[in-house]
Amino acid sequence: SVLPEIATVVFITTLTAAIDVSILSALNPHLSVRTDNEMMNNSFGLLACGLVCSPPAVTDASSSVIFKNFGARSRWMQVGSCAVLVAILPVGPIVISYVPIILLGAAVFMVIFQMTYEWIYKSIRQLALEDKIIILLILSTVIFLGFVEGVLLGIIVTPLLFVLRYSFISAIHSQHNIGDYRSSVERSSVDNAILNSHANETLIVMLRGYLFFGTSDTIRETLLEKINEGHHSSILLDLRRVTGIDGSAMQVFRQIKQLCDSNGILLIYSSVSESARERLASLGAVSFEDGNALIFSDIDFAVEWLENRILIENKDRIDVDSVRDHIENILGDGAKAELLSSLMIPVKLSKGEKLFQQGDADNGIYVLESGE
Repeated sequence: SVLPEIATVVFITTLTAAIDVSILSALNPHLSVRTDNEMMNNSFGLLACGLVCSPPAVTDASSSVIFKNFGARSRWMQVGSCAVLVAILPVGPIVISYVPIILLGAAVFMVIFQMTYEWIYKSIRQLALEDKIIILLILSTVIFLGFVEGVLLGIIVTPLLFVLRYSFISAIHSQHNIGDYRSSVERSSVDNAILNSHANETLIVMLRGYLFFGTSDTIRETLLEKINEGHHSSILLDLRRVTGIDGSAMQVFRQIKQLCDSNGILLIYSSVSESARERLASLGAVSFEDGNALIFSDIDFAVEWLENRILIENKDRIDVDSVRDHIENILGDGAKAELLSSLMIPVKLSKGEKLFQQGDADNGIYVLESGE
């Protein structure tokens, strides 16, 4: 019967502990406060308070702020204030009985007025309109229905507001093609010319944020517009900046795959987590080649695959220039190119054989005649 109250206490203590950690960090900007350690220490403090029937969230970081402003350099001020409270505990009710009721009423009124002024008027003016409305709704619920109901209202309304706000943030970080976004593979000038001439056949879309029903529709509409206006043969979706994907976004990816299939377009992914990789493959939201899903661990590998695909499809157009031609294109002088090329030694390697790799000692200048 008291489960709602227990859940409310847990929620309040957790929220208070997080606020206390923020206050401690603000006390000394030069102090490195580890959130995990502070939350653990705060939790032990709350458990210790609970053993002596203390109210929930009784740990009060604001007292540390007050003591610091008073110039306290040790814990003796906190210990002294606690000792005074303990000392007056047995005689407190007797002393209070001699205090005029009007004085007690005025003190309580001033405390309530000050809190109302600070939290309902002064602080709320710095918030957005929707935040003000939520605070007033929660306050009204607490006053007229109860504290637990007010907390539940806040828990329900706040995520809805988050979804609404997040929906206005575009999930598309940037759009490219292989003309302006290339892999790290060094290619010959002929290969680069071919890739540049076919750059518009590829579309590279970098996504970001948490993908859910509020943001994934934007991705679908954007890709549909791109498909209708261009002649793309492949679309690459990079998820490097994506923090999470829910089920509705996965279904949108499946719909995008169907759009690509109907237009003869390959749908490729890069920088995908292992769990998301399995879900995309099982939903049929990715293109396959030779029985393998076209999902790459890194965008560089994905773009390299796109480049190789274009070069293979256009290999008949590749006219291999000589080393002399390459040097003349670089120097812009035929005589110098002839002299330099006559001094160079040709090196031929079989497929898969390495000329050098990163970390090797420098042993010369190489001009790539063909290959990569």
